[in-house]
Amino acid sequence: MTMPSPALGDQPPDEAAGRRSTEMWMMLFACGIVAFAFASTAASLKDQHLTTIVEYMIAFLVIVFGAHLAVRRWAPYADPLLLPIATVLNGLGIVMIYRLNQAGRDGNPSGNGQPISTLSHSATTSQIIYSVLGVVILVVFLAFIKDIKALQPYTYVLGLAGMFLIALPALLPSSISGVAGYQRQDPGQHRRLFHPAGRVREAAARRLLRQLPGDQRQEAVAAHREVVDFQPPEAARPRPDPGGLGAQHADPDLRE
Repeated sequence: MTMPSPALGDQPPDEAAGRRSTEMWMMLFACGIVAFAFASTAASLKDQHLTTIVEYMIAFLVIVFGAHLAVRRWAPYADPLLLPIATVLNGLGIVMIYRLNQAGRDGNPSGNGQPISTLSHSATTSQIIYSVLGVVILVVFLAFIKDIKALQPYTYVLGLAGMFLIALPALLPSSISGVAGYQRQDPGQHRRLFHPAGRVREAAARRLLRQLPGDQRQEAVAAHREVVDFQPPEAARPRPDPGGLGAQHADPDLRE
């Protein structure tokens, strides 16, 4: 059985301070993850300037800790997990857009050797501006909505609006939606650009498959291929056999 939260005046001030301190330390950890992602991405690319990465990280830190100060001021008893989770997701999204934006530029690899047509040079800066806009909306919401219960009659309306906004990039033209439009042009290319994450997923999937019995393993692989466009690892892909040389060394039992 759940109990309603006590009124704001009934809660001890130490609880608010503890929640905000926990949130601050978790946000520092989240920013560390984003900084490591930026550094590792820049190290894997050509012709990257350290000052550019530092500028992006400073702007990102100002944005997220501005949101933290707003929550500390107007919502001291808020859940300390929400803002750090949003920080990680938003920061990694900026890093991914930065990586996509560098594809095909300055000698960096790309699927067709050309930059992504739907991403301009300022795509990362635009994403940071969107982050600023999101924090501004958060601050306005916290400053003017004193009682969250006032929004209770609009629960489902706000939920549907959120689902619509999440799906909106897939409905916009490619010239506006940026990365979403690029993924529609070449759905597999974004997977190849982030090959470390793809390799981690493949390794985890193989580890799980090895623990299954033979029949269940085949069913799992078949179901996986139906859901996603399965790409086998490079070592498992068949290689061309010019001149049929492989047939000379094939097992005689397998020849027709």
